[in-house]
Amino acid sequence: MLYFHTDGKLSFDAPSGNAGKDYDEYVSDPMHPVPFVPYVTDTVPQRYMVEDQRFAATRPDVLVYETDPLTCPKCPGEMRIISFIDQPDVIKKILQHLGLWQESHAPPATDSAIKELIFDPSYSQII
Repeated sequence: MLYFHTDGKLSFDAPSGNAGKDYDEYVSDPMHPVPFVPYVTDTVPQRYMVEDQRFAATRPDVLVYETDPLTCPKCPGEMRIISFIDQPDVIKKILQHLGLWQESHAPPATDSAIKELIFDPSYSQII
């Protein structure tokens, strides 16, 4: 399992808990939400989820984690992402196959009920 550390690093080692503050924090201001694009717009650009959003890293209400390349705990090889899986049933099958699945760590059940969306103009990104 990978853990975030307060120095902005990732590690296979769990935080010690005795080094002082084992968490990072920031103050969120709903009146000044973090923009998703570096320019003013009155629409949501179609590709904003995959565009570079490093411009927001200078804001005091954004936490940024950077780390050295991770190395495999079983060999000295550099780890790299080869796939991103977000389906809980697929994740469970993979972890069970590897002998790493524990029911106590199972993801929470998802609520498939349709939720009502309410638009609140005070949260608008328009400046």
